[in-house]
Amino acid sequence: MPPSTAQKHSLEEKLLRYEISAQQKLLPYLHGRGLGDAARERFRLGYVEPSELDARMYWHRLAIPYLTPTGVVQIRYRCLDQHHDAGQDAGRCPKFLGPPGQEVTLYNAQATLTAGSVLFLTEGEPDTWAIETLLGYPAVGIPGAESWKAHPYWARCFVNFPLIILPADGDEAGNNLATAVAKDLPETRIVHLPDGEDANSILAHDPDEFLKRVGL
Repeated sequence: MPPSTAQKHSLEEKLLRYEISAQQKLLPYLHGRGLGDAARERFRLGYVEPSELDARMYWHRLAIPYLTPTGVVQIRYRCLDQHHDAGQDAGRCPKFLGPPGQEVTLYNAQATLTAGSVLFLTEGEPDTWAIETLLGYPAVGIPGAESWKAHPYWARCFVNFPLIILPADGDEAGNNLATAVAKDLPETRIVHLPDGEDANSILAHDPDEFLKRVGL
């Protein structure tokens, strides 16, 4: 069920607080990914300072708002510890947190409203930031193969689009996602990246190499 108008207002108030903190606290993280302030501003990324206004479990996390033309519909909280980017999640803190029962949705789905010659499908938000801010192409983030399979109606959002999907890191989860999407949308072009690489990492050090790999 989509959030009510009152819930959207509450999410917007939270996000405004998070954005103020992000102006200083998020830049090291974004620069480490080869991104800059453009990504923070474009996607309204935030940072949760310790405060009685927020649950302790969200403190010091990156706040990722899911934006639509009608406002913020949810916020996910991502741990900024580097062990997640190194693929060492087991036995440590959760990579993502959100309110209990929060519905999983597509990230940056509004990109479908302006997509033209190509639309990228990514696994996770950072690749979406990189493709849009470093390359200038529209991108939508898909939260994993199982989420895609659980939401068969998502495929209708992408019918007749020239699609390119980029399995993250060349790993099993990314490949499973690409296979699931291509099964529902046979016109999807799958571009496999080298092991240990994703769209963000390649774009950060060599945009021309990325364009060559995706045939643009």
